[in-house]
Amino acid sequence: MPGRASYQPRVKHQFVAKMRDLGYLVEQQQEIISSIMGILVAHAEELTELRTALDEIAKRQPSSFFTKV
Repeated sequence: MPGRASYQPRVKHQFVAKMRDLGYLVEQQQEIISSIMGILVAHAEELTELRTALDEIAKRQPSSFFTKV
């Protein structure tokens, strides 16, 4: 049975420093995720605009082409 003998005591300042580092990493990861989400939204909006422009161009094209013989 694991008891107090198997517990590894840590120096408090090292533990606090590691937890702060972890907190900073989590905060940095959240900022990166927010940035990536912003980029994805911008790309989605750009794709929507391109599809709209493509539809407008397609409407202007004749439905069939005639060649001179």
